[in-house]
Amino acid sequence: MPIEQRGVEFGVRGRLVGSVVGLLLALGYTAPVWIGGDVMTGVLGRLFGLPQGGAAHAVVYGLLAAATVAGAVYGHRVLLAMSRVLAFGMTA
Repeated sequence: MPIEQRGVEFGVRGRLVGSVVGLLLALGYTAPVWIGGDVMTGVLGRLFGLPQGGAAHAVVYGLLAAATVAGAVYGHRVLLAMSRVLAFGMTA
């Protein structure tokens, strides 16, 4: 049963707990995009001379957010495949 539906069993407090847990999970998925965007613009700047500015950050954040959404929509298997590809790419 999803966390949000636990309110039926636990009343108003259960609904609040489910909402707080959902918020924390959302923040947990946002943090890697935020941190990864800074890291990727820094690396791309050093390797290819990508200018460090608002536009570069916006593009990289957008790409990382789109990859995260695609992984969430298409399932855990895609997320694992993306993780493997990113692990090899970051190692290189």
